[in-house]
Amino acid sequence: MLPEHAEAAVARALAQLAERQLTQVEILSALNAELAALDPPAPAISASAFNRFSLRFSAQARRLREAREAAAAIAERMEDMPEGDVGLMVGETIKALLNDLMLDRVVDGGSLSMADLRAAAETVQRLESARKTSHDVQARARDHVMRRAAQAVETAVAEGRIEPEAARRAREIMGFA
Repeated sequence: MLPEHAEAAVARALAQLAERQLTQVEILSALNAELAALDPPAPAISASAFNRFSLRFSAQARRLREAREAAAAIAERMEDMPEGDVGLMVGETIKALLNDLMLDRVVDGGSLSMADLRAAAETVQRLESARKTSHDVQARARDHVMRRAAQAVETAVAEGRIEPEAARRAREIMGFA
């Protein structure tokens, strides 16, 4: 475990790992040089410990990049979606952002508490509940509009304003033939 006054050096090494411009050996060498130059000096990090950490960091960073790419793709698709599908995409985007936030915490050396996980689970549950409510409201509104349209067709036929064949075709088109 490194002392607190070594955090800036570790943060620079993490940034260099994320940039993927230098090799692990170069980054470790620079990190150990910085640690030795601190007052008081911090202990050097072994190549095997740095490699293990780099592998974990790399995997987490990759997942983070994938989550961000997925969120960007979702945002692009949202522009072309019908209104009813936007709620679903917003929910999926928020789930991806939650994942992003949790990975950021872990990558930064933190950990997730049970309270963090409970809050994330509650957020997802609320999103799903809101999406279902929205879907149900839209379905009821569509049903109401369709019933009113059917009544209007029946009234128009009864009043002789449209022919029965036209009414049959209208019912077929509206899906209640």
